[in-house]
Amino acid sequence: MKILISTIVLNILMLSLIQAQVSAPENFFLGLEPMEEIAMDETDPSAEPDLTGIDHKIIAYLTVNDTLNITNIYISLGTTEGGTEFYDSSFVFDNTEITEPQEYVRNGYDIRITIGIFEWNPLFYSEIKLEDNNGQFSETVTYIAN
Repeated sequence: MKILISTIVLNILMLSLIQAQVSAPENFFLGLEPMEEIAMDETDPSAEPDLTGIDHKIIAYLTVNDTLNITNIYISLGTTEGGTEFYDSSFVFDNTEITEPQEYVRNGYDIRITIGIFEWNPLFYSEIKLEDNNGQFSETVTYIAN
């Protein structure tokens, strides 16, 4: 009887571990850094600068709750919800050997990924999700930069 109960408890624990998926990233946002100095309108300091034609480095910032079970980070970037016309790729978690201008930096649970350099667009949609060691995906998190 003890062996049967132990086996049942062990099976329940194994099923819960298999079905558990990695949590969605938190604090996800995009940073847009202009690659050149932006000229401000000195006659009207409150006027928005014209960013047309100016390239921007786009950086994804996120926080994860788990650093042991994540295998991949999937990121897309477009001008509409679900859009991927600018970027659609994945990163192997903690692989710092990626090609420039991309960059991956992790400090504890905080991650910074330089996606690349893109011409200014007044609206960017980005989606991110994580994949765990079992091939399970987190919920997709969306960020809109405008």
